[in-house]
Amino acid sequence: MLKNKKCLVTGSNGFIGRHLVDRLHKEEAIVYSLNRTSSRVKTYQQYIVDIRDSLAIHKVIQEIKPEYIFHFAGSTLRESPEQTHLIDINAFGTKNVLNALSSIKYNLLIYPSTSSVYNNNYSIFSEDTEREPKTIYGTSKLLAEESCLEHIKFGKTIIIVRPSSIYGPGQEDGTMFIPTLMRVFKEGGTFELQDGKQTRDYLYIDDFIQLLMDITASNMRGEILNCGTGKERTLEEVVDLLSVLCKDKKGKIVSVPFRESTDYLHQRVDLTKVEALLGWKAKVSLEEGLEKTIKLWRRNSF
Repeated sequence: MLKNKKCLVTGSNGFIGRHLVDRLHKEEAIVYSLNRTSSRVKTYQQYIVDIRDSLAIHKVIQEIKPEYIFHFAGSTLRESPEQTHLIDINAFGTKNVLNALSSIKYNLLIYPSTSSVYNNNYSIFSEDTEREPKTIYGTSKLLAEESCLEHIKFGKTIIIVRPSSIYGPGQEDGTMFIPTLMRVFKEGGTFELQDGKQTRDYLYIDDFIQLLMDITASNMRGEILNCGTGKERTLEEVVDLLSVLCKDKKGKIVSVPFRESTDYLHQRVDLTKVEALLGWKAKVSLEEGLEKTIKLWRRNSF
């Protein structure tokens, strides 16, 4: 489907972006990358541009004229807790990309939002669940979604995906729960676990990348899709699984009192829509995904 197609990946330096570029190469696409800093992945051509620079983005888009755009450039709450920084990059940066694309014809843009846009008073999130993010990050992604929806109204071909908690090999430098825990087990130190009864819907990276490929192969446009496994797993379960898999672990788990936060106590996404429209289902269980993640750890194995 994507063979010889010009595909632009913004944020190819990131965890998901690197996996996506690798898959696009296997699909024999012509891959372009756009990042704030020099890219660590090999593409047909890379552009070092900040998406907050509207003129620079416009120039790049006019030069490439991409057919498929995977817009993964952004910033997370853990990377930048400052409200203005997150809004500038995730919301206004996305708006710049969309405005630059408005002057060309393209086949499809996929925008990865987040399940964090949902109201966390609900126990399961469907695409129609009230959107009321409790974090700055969720708010910035919701604003980006609104820009996408405006362009959809004007006939632009865009799909918004709202993934649950994605994990997998290559995320070890991140600050999310699984890579942080793995790093402590490998390098030593302590990991503070609050309660451990909080739940997350953990989605393995390969399943998410396959969804992106399924979307590009479809004729679906203008939709919003949840993606996850549809199953909740407690943080305590993840700790137990990794404790078994990391047999020579150095670090230790320390239980600490639960602290109130704006984060979700429970996370589970309703997959009815994505299954009905694409027939997509996650194939990799948490147990299998964690085992793969450790085996493919890019540094010394446990």
